[in-house]
Amino acid sequence: MGISSHLREFDRVAAGLGLVAALALLPLPLFISHIYAKTIPVVLGLASLAYLLGQRGETREAYPLTLPTTATHALPSLVLVGSGLMLVVANLMGSRTPTVLVIGGVTGILLMMQVAFADDADLNAGVILLQTLALGFALRFSAVLTSPMYVGLDVWEHVPNFTQGMLEANSLSGMGATKYVMAPLFHLLIGAMSMLGDVSLRTALILTVGVGMVVSVLFVYYTAEILVPTRWALLGVVLFTITGSVIRWGMHLIPSSLGLAFFLAILYLIVRVLQQETGLRDTGLLLFFFLAMALTHQVSAFILLVFLGAGWVTRLIISTGLLDRQLTAARNFHTGDVEAVPFGGYFAFNLGLLTLTWSLTPYYGKSFLATAFEFLYNSAVRQGDVSLSGPTGGGAGGPTPTLFQEILLQFDAIGFLLFFFGTTVGCLYAFRKGRATQAVLTLVAAVVVMTAFTLLPPVLGVGTFLSGRWFAFLYAIMAVVTAIGFDYLNRGLSPTAFVVLLLVFTYAFPMVMVASPKGVVDDPVVDTLQGQYNFDEQDLAAGQFTDEYANPTSSNPIGVDNPWAIQLNEKDESDYIVASVPEGGTAQEDRVLYRTYQTDRAPVFGDGNPDGEATRIYRVTPEVMCQGKSVMYANGDVMLCSNTAV
Repeated sequence: MGISSHLREFDRVAAGLGLVAALALLPLPLFISHIYAKTIPVVLGLASLAYLLGQRGETREAYPLTLPTTATHALPSLVLVGSGLMLVVANLMGSRTPTVLVIGGVTGILLMMQVAFADDADLNAGVILLQTLALGFALRFSAVLTSPMYVGLDVWEHVPNFTQGMLEANSLSGMGATKYVMAPLFHLLIGAMSMLGDVSLRTALILTVGVGMVVSVLFVYYTAEILVPTRWALLGVVLFTITGSVIRWGMHLIPSSLGLAFFLAILYLIVRVLQQETGLRDTGLLLFFFLAMALTHQVSAFILLVFLGAGWVTRLIISTGLLDRQLTAARNFHTGDVEAVPFGGYFAFNLGLLTLTWSLTPYYGKSFLATAFEFLYNSAVRQGDVSLSGPTGGGAGGPTPTLFQEILLQFDAIGFLLFFFGTTVGCLYAFRKGRATQAVLTLVAAVVVMTAFTLLPPVLGVGTFLSGRWFAFLYAIMAVVTAIGFDYLNRGLSPTAFVVLLLVFTYAFPMVMVASPKGVVDDPVVDTLQGQYNFDEQDLAAGQFTDEYANPTSSNPIGVDNPWAIQLNEKDESDYIVASVPEGGTAQEDRVLYRTYQTDRAPVFGDGNPDGEATRIYRVTPEVMCQGKSVMYANGDVMLCSNTAV
């Protein structure tokens, strides 16, 4: 009886196993030097310990620390002023400089202070959500509106090439032989807005996907609000809004961005269907968003399929009766007497839909489905190399970062680890007797599986899943589960310990995430070690000139730096290549484009090794690029140098 009772206390058993696993994984850095191998065991252990310490009680007569009412009423104005100031300063300086990011981080702290420490009587969800949208808009649009054209690289393929080609041909065939002919919703949306509103494609992109990415974060709040009290639902949406990966897809507006917005809507509907009594309307909306996701982005659709697969497995486990005691009377998750929802239909519908569309999608001369399996086979079986080291700031042969720069480059990891702490506590609480519901267990299963898909493939050398795209989707679920974790810790931890935890999240999370490498691709903080995926007017003018007058071709290309080569090439062309610049030598190509970025920032060039060229960050001078060549074009910041007449 005693053993059976303890075995039924899944939450305590899981927390104990978490501590054991954390101790067992501590030697992992001896074999894998990745940052997460060094830190996840520690955070896992701390989260498991915090959960066990919170077992002493789940009631609190008063909130441990609250702000004065006057301060709570004053802070919203400061947040709105800070958000507006970001836009003004960014416009004056021409980009999101470190000053803009500091303003954004401080504004985020002021917003977090309200969520964490406002008295219950002073906490107004509508006011917090308005500030969240304002800060989210400022964080994204301070980059979007100060860029001459687009932020990022893939957007240059999707908008000027695919969407423009589609409009010119009045047909999807104008997009060319691309996999997006079977996933054209992003391009159709932008094209339709451009025609109906009589605006440029850039403006149409901002008005549709750009604004949509700002507003869609509200789905995180509405999802969490179904499961936890308002305060912690607000915490979840604020954390998600200022996350680096989410900021990135709000600036770099591509099908991944639209896919993320659809995923947030689906996440809300799934939790709603599983947690509350619903009707055909909700099921119909789910099917609509399933179809929209399949027609928007293949990777996003696969992420959704994994999420639904996790939900289906959860339903199968529930059907075994193993979690019957955990699934009873879940009063703290705001549930009624909702029957378990069969999840297999959702998964089967998406699996069939994706199998059909991917079988008809052209990709590298085959169907997308066949090519994806071929890529996976090549990555996992033929190559099979395990990458046991994490990325460094400078890359192979690149400059060595200082200690301060290394810390800045790890801001993404720090933010993830804070999320991981809250998520771990929330996952453990999901297994508390009488607290678990199918919705929450589905989120737990999804966060475990999606974390594995996000972190493990890069370590194993498998790039087929594009794991970097998963973080924003994963963070949506982590935000909700973290809200559940804080709801538990609020009642269980001692007031002092809980206040310390709130202070860590309040001050650390906004600062590290706002300035994290993934959130500043437009103007990196460590600009000599991280590539800038934004191009100024001189860069764009030079690219237009060379396209029209220099006639670059794959047989007679122009050498440039990376990432500029990606932006200059159209579709799958190779008219512009990454120049080879040996250490201490000069550019080996006959024709090259030099820009001041190559001297001041983080340009990537080949090392010129005849036995196997590798790329690295390597700063050069105009003489290195143009020695022995004539300057055929110059616009102040950019020069076209050539051995022959243009």
